[in-house]
Amino acid sequence: MLTLLLATIGCLVVDGAGPAAADILSASRKGDGMIVFVEPPAQYDHPYPGQVVEQRLSTLQIMLTCHGPAESCAWVSNGVCHIALPRDEADVRMIALIRQHEIGHCNGWPSHHPDGRRMEYDPGAKSAAPKNAPKNAPKDGHLKLELY
Repeated sequence: MLTLLLATIGCLVVDGAGPAAADILSASRKGDGMIVFVEPPAQYDHPYPGQVVEQRLSTLQIMLTCHGPAESCAWVSNGVCHIALPRDEADVRMIALIRQHEIGHCNGWPSHHPDGRRMEYDPGAKSAAPKNAPKNAPKDGHLKLELY
């Protein structure tokens, strides 16, 4: 049973100046603490082929950037994928899920989420590797970043 419905709204504009069309991500919190997300289908669930620019913004800044109530949004401008992410979200796994969803939009996934894949996330779990994690992914739930 769903006890709290969260609407994560993202925006996507291809080769435009900024976000314009609202897109509602079905993320809902279940009574057991699990959060249900909609992941992009396989054809959109891959790294963006160009540059990705992320900004961590306040709720008000996201509302202004995304043209309405939102938790995150993404748009493509001049071949660059721009993603606005919530500044106050400390759970790196949650940010990774939001990023995956928004990059799907930069890859062309429509805002009405056709063929979206339902995924449950437990923010209380001590560790959980992403479903496509490399074999050498850390087991402690921390992300490893290597810069070259």
